[in-house]
Amino acid sequence: MRSLPLALVTACSAPMMMTSHVGPSVQIDGDGLTGGEVAASYAFSGFGLAAHAFVERLERTELDVTRRSTALGIDFATRLSLFGLIADDHRLEHWFDVGLSGGAGGGGVKPASRLESVGHAWVGGFVSLGLWKTERYPSLMLEIRRETIGSNWDDRTVFTVGISLTRRTAETPRLLD
Repeated sequence: MRSLPLALVTACSAPMMMTSHVGPSVQIDGDGLTGGEVAASYAFSGFGLAAHAFVERLERTELDVTRRSTALGIDFATRLSLFGLIADDHRLEHWFDVGLSGGAGGGGVKPASRLESVGHAWVGGFVSLGLWKTERYPSLMLEIRRETIGSNWDDRTVFTVGISLTRRTAETPRLLD
């Protein structure tokens, strides 16, 4: 039983990879360009948190007529990097990373003469491709999401494509400073 605390202290004292991404992307669905977003994420050995500020076109069908409106809002998400979680050596993760993401958020939409609040949740997967080898470098970010949108707006599948400024550093956490 005493070996469990020792294993935890040993794991926490090993160098861990810290990764951050900041950048814009466009949203695309079956009808073409539907919006854009600016995202920032921070990951610690494969587990990450992200925030997205977005502008997107929403659609809903009312009496056989498709209505379109623009929504503004903020999402908060979690990300799990496959290679960040399982790899001891993070060289591959620099050039190619893949993982799962999920988030929720909300904002406002003005479909007619009034302002409505709208919420949505999504799950999906992502791929990150590093474009050159330095501590700070641009990455091509690709993501696919299935979004469930409230207030009778149509659910949808969205692809995001963007460029982010990525920073990777290996850090050793300190338990006592």
